[in-house]
Parts: sequence; C-alpha cells; structure tokens
Amino acid sequence: MDTKNSSILTRCYDLLKHTGDLVKHFPRDQKYILGDRIYTLCADLLEIYIEAFYTSNKALKKETLQRANIQLEKMRFFIRIASESGLFSSGKYRQTSELIDEPGRMTGAWIKTR
Repeated sequence: MDTKNSSILTRCYDLLKHTGDLVKHFPRDQKYILGDRIYTLCADLLEIYIEAFYTSNKALKKETLQRANIQLEKMRFFIRIASESGLFSSGKYRQTSELIDEPGRMTGAWIKTR
C-alpha cells in the first residue's frame, strides 16, 4: 500500500462529508434532485479512489484514476449549477471548489508516478 496516496482517500472522505452537509440545506425540491446527484457523484468518487488505491495492476490503476478525473469534472459542473441556482453562497462555492481541486491535483500527480 502506498501511504502517500492514502491521503487522497482522506481528502475525498472529507469532501463527501462536506457535500452531505452542503446538500442537506438545499430546498426540498432540489435536495432530492440536484443534491442527491452531487452527493452520489462524490460517494462514487470515493469508491473509485478506493479501487485505485488497492489495485496493483498499473494499467488498471491508471484507467481507474482517469475515471476519477472524469468524476471530479462532473462534480465541478453540478456544484457550479447549484451555486448559480442560488442554492448556496459564493463562499461555500469557493470552499467546495477547493475541496474538489485538491483530489484533482493529487490524482494528476498519482497518474504521473504510475
């Protein structure tokens, strides 16, 4: 196991907790549509990172990390839609974007080392 890359799991776990707190304040009509989509994307992302962390096959690991990058990009778009819809403040948008960007940078570095 690569303990250096285990921190990406921690970052994604923190992002999932943050996202859960964020969407629970959405209005009811958006909580179960957009909020659920955002939270599910984040939970799926954590699962993808767990797969990558425990995969020893280099080609499969790279493919898994590329899926993680796509998942991160989807999250960026849905978070932006929620922000532009006024579902949370610009400060929350900035904070959430930073929490999404950090695993993105870590993923890029992880791919380069493989």
